[in-house]
Amino acid sequence: MRNSPERFDGGTVMAIGDNGVIASGTVVMKDVPANAVVSGSPAKIIK
Repeated sequence: MRNSPERFDGGTVMAIGDNGVIASGTVVMKDVPANAVVSGSPAKIIK
């Protein structure tokens, strides 16, 4: 992916950094930095 804003359902806009990974079922409320793995509700960086 590219490090630019992404548009999702309902007008939500966030940036997912290059190689950012979001685990299944994760509730993301902020931008995801490059090379990060996030998981949980709310999302937390785990790697």
